[in-house]
Amino acid sequence: MSFIHKKKDLPDYLVEKQKAKGTYDSPCMSVCDYNQASQCQTCFMFREEKQQWKLADDETKSKLTKTFQSRVK
Repeated sequence: MSFIHKKKDLPDYLVEKQKAKGTYDSPCMSVCDYNQASQCQTCFMFREEKQQWKLADDETKSKLTKTFQSRVK
């Protein structure tokens, strides 16, 4: 994935937080900065998408990832 931040740059406590939330395999960096439209300015995910991610299968996650990547460009 080509997001602004890299997972390897996360401190251990954020890695554990993401694993507990179910977002570790997402672009979420657990440093949310939401705009007025409820879109995180760090990972470009909307709140609803983060919730959806936690229950999504691999195919849905792949589609969501393409959506996030298109927002970065």
